[in-house]
Amino acid sequence: LDADIDWTYRTWIVVGSVEEIRAFAVKKHQELRRLSWRFDTDRAGWFYRGSAQDSGWPVRDDLKIRFAPAPRGDVVSPEFFWRADEVPEVEVEAAFAKQEGVETLKAEIIFTPVGPKDGWIEAAWGVEAKPPPPAIHVPFTVQPDGEMRVYRARLQGHPAYIGPMRRLMLRLPSSDGQVRLKRISLQRG
Repeated sequence: LDADIDWTYRTWIVVGSVEEIRAFAVKKHQELRRLSWRFDTDRAGWFYRGSAQDSGWPVRDDLKIRFAPAPRGDVVSPEFFWRADEVPEVEVEAAFAKQEGVETLKAEIIFTPVGPKDGWIEAAWGVEAKPPPPAIHVPFTVQPDGEMRVYRARLQGHPAYIGPMRRLMLRLPSSDGQVRLKRISLQRG
């Protein structure tokens, strides 16, 4: 857990007719269906692999991450599950530091499909064991200009993006650089 973790619980008390209460509940349900992580005060359970490392504690406003070309840096989500047909795209709100002579860089969103080792297929049922499905890589272009931007990676339509998914990673560009990471959100359809 993060050292400065701050849990927030919300309760809504709605006074009105049954129709008004139902309308409020439908609106809130739609808002809450969005899986989103903000990195204002902590890492929100995310961790790093490869060359990615942040500036340490305390976290203020965003994650300040340094990365190098080898091994390529990853920002990895905590374990969670979703269905591919419910999430057509992902948003990354970030500012990539300026790099002289470089106009664009390539980053990737990587998703891990649920496989047999994840407990979704029981050996006791006589189901043939299969190797885990490969991760899905969706590249997107980022601008290393220091400006905070919202980048969108379209997932829907990728031939392997089908069924249950279990993990999300942001693979940072293959270069020396820095990024201020504010938010990552799965946008539900």
